[in-house]
Amino acid sequence: MEQLWRSFGKVIPLTWAILPILLIVGLVLTLHRKRRMPARAALMKSVLDMLSLLSILPVLYLVAFPVFGPTENHSVSLVPGAEISKVFAEESNLWQALGNLALLAPIGALVPIRYPAARTWIRSGLILLAASCAIEALQWLLPLGRITAVDDVILNVTGGMLGAALTRFWWGRRPTSRERTATLVRHPTSVGAGGRAVAGGPGGTE
Repeated sequence: MEQLWRSFGKVIPLTWAILPILLIVGLVLTLHRKRRMPARAALMKSVLDMLSLLSILPVLYLVAFPVFGPTENHSVSLVPGAEISKVFAEESNLWQALGNLALLAPIGALVPIRYPAARTWIRSGLILLAASCAIEALQWLLPLGRITAVDDVILNVTGGMLGAALTRFWWGRRPTSRERTATLVRHPTSVGAGGRAVAGGPGGTE
């Protein structure tokens, strides 16, 4: 737990500090979007956007703040399973692995709901893989005192896919014929190929 707190502890006060700003931005976005879409859809989009921004905070913290100091050396582990095999050797390793699992879980859960283009397992997985590789690359390039490891990518992507699985009911469900008809009547351009909503609902891209 101490290792996990050392890695992510400052995210909590950072979240509380930025929360009022996000609430104001979310309100402004909702009011702006209400001009072009129903109030409920505008609110849902804004809520998803704000939650997505909050889920990015731990990622930004990882690539912006060093663990021990800016001059601390960092190591690289390119052997799959090398770090995961140490999970049960020490409690700190277990908490670190759980942190890596949880890191991209919110992003994996929210991105398919918010962005229709990500509503397949392959696309969600590729987005998570790209995000995790970018994190590890920045940790390797910057003097952050963190370990750059292939296992971190494996855990990040696994946790993100578990997050996507938790929200599968919302982003994987195809609308019924009645829902498609009602949506077409209100917003003629809001239903795309395969019956998936592309605008006017929480999955739109505005």
